[in-house]
This record gives sequence, structure tokens and C-alpha cells, in this order.
Amino acid sequence: MKREKILLIDGHSILSRAFYGVPFLNNKEGIPTNGIYGFLNI
Repeated sequence: MKREKILLIDGHSILSRAFYGVPFLNNKEGIPTNGIYGFLNI
């Protein structure tokens, strides 16, 4: 029987690191976007 592999990614941990790891950014409505920016650039 062949065993399948699973890749788990802790997105919460990555998002938290990205949020505090990049300078504060926000959009024109004032919503913080630095976490998303950092997450997508990792």
C-alpha cells in the first residue's frame, strides 16, 4: 500500500511573523495590510 504525503502549512504563524516583520502599511480606508503584504512576499 502506497502512503501519501501531506504538506501542512501553519498560515497563522506565517501571517503573524509577516504582520510584525514588515513596516506598518494600510490601505486608503485605514485597514492594516502589512500582514498580507508580508505573507505574500515570503
